Amino acid sequence: MNLIKNVNIDISQLKAEAQGRLLSIQADENAKYMIKISRTSDTNLYNFDTEAFSVESSSCFFNATGSQSVAISFPAAASGDTYNISIFATVETEFIFTENKLFHSIEIPQVGNGTITFTAIGSGFTNTNVGSVTGSKTDSFVTTSSPTILMRNKQITNQAAEQDFGHFITNTIDEAGNNGIWDGGAFYWQTTEAIVANPAGDGVSNNAVTVADLTGLVVGMTLVFHKSAVAPSSTTVISGIDLDTKTITFSTSTAFEDSETMTFRAFGPRLIKQAIGIGFTITSPRVQLGQTTASVRTELTSSGPSINVSGTAGIGSGATIRMRGLAKNTSASRCVVNEIVGSLTAGSFNISNGEFEASSDRPIRVKTKIYIDGSSNQVFLSGNININRFTDSDETIHIDMSKITTQGQNSS
Repeated sequence: MNLIKNVNIDISQLKAEAQGRLLSIQADENAKYMIKISRTSDTNLYNFDTEAFSVESSSCFFNATGSQSVAISFPAAASGDTYNISIFATVETEFIFTENKLFHSIEIPQVGNGTITFTAIGSGFTNTNVGSVTGSKTDSFVTTSSPTILMRNKQITNQAAEQDFGHFITNTIDEAGNNGIWDGGAFYWQTTEAIVANPAGDGVSNNAVTVADLTGLVVGMTLVFHKSAVAPSSTTVISGIDLDTKTITFSTSTAFEDSETMTFRAFGPRLIKQAIGIGFTITSPRVQLGQTTASVRTELTSSGPSINVSGTAGIGSGATIRMRGLAKNTSASRCVVNEIVGSLTAGSFNISNGEFEASSDRPIRVKTKIYIDGSSNQVFLSGNININRFTDSDETIHIDMSKITTQGQNSS
């Protein structure tokens, strides 16, 4: 009896890109066998003449004698695939290293690419794509070679509104309030899951529910909505998960209803990695406001705390004001906008800690420029998002602008 003594090929996951691997077979000189390679996605077979997968033909069966080294060209597959290599012992031949003496199979998975898209989103803003990157979860990177999304004063689109009182930076680093910092806590990944049952009863306040699927859910995620678009009355996070019963325990009680959809968010790179496997870091995160300006709409001939302006867009209560004709009072605090009234194009505002100093002899004239610091409807993000781990599916990660800025109001 002729023997096939060993079969060897790299069975690690293939990347989505086209690549080749070598199938090596060690056998007696007169050992006879046949090789067939199939692709799971369409059941096509590998054609050893064309080196491509196609419908079945005689060239899809490689008949060999003795030891062989066969080069196999695996094609690109953006969504991934699986390949099965089958080797059949034929005339007076058998495998010596397997329990089945006449047949041996090898499975090689191909992992699809995944695209990670980062989108800034938040109240008062229009969803803004800040960048995306594609890779494979088989990739590994050192810090200096990891794919990076570079944000260089990326403007986050402000949502058009009838009244626009701008945005304030939450963590400022300059006295004027036009520059600030943010961190990885602003990132989140979101998923939904339907409630199968509330053990306490439909609509009864409880801190646990059962669900059909736990995919993507981890301890520490925040429950954003518990009934479609209804938010819990207080901050609620997942405090425990029972994998056997598919029961989620929360930090607070809520009136959960059967079959309703819950929305969860994983905030920060650590929780996002636990939930979906994507790994990334943020370096040098900065936020900056564009300079807000307005102009005097009607000439001011007497002193006071109020002034008419041509345009109030981006001006929020509490913003600092700078202009000619502004006189501070004895307060150590800056002159700030106190209240905005009227329309975006024909409004006015009052100030605190000072007044507009004017007279008929020394008026504050029309078109006098007014500079506003600390609030703006132009918000710019900077920072480097460094990717160190991909998944084999496309995912969107959001930057929550409400954790970086605060919407302005017309009065304090």
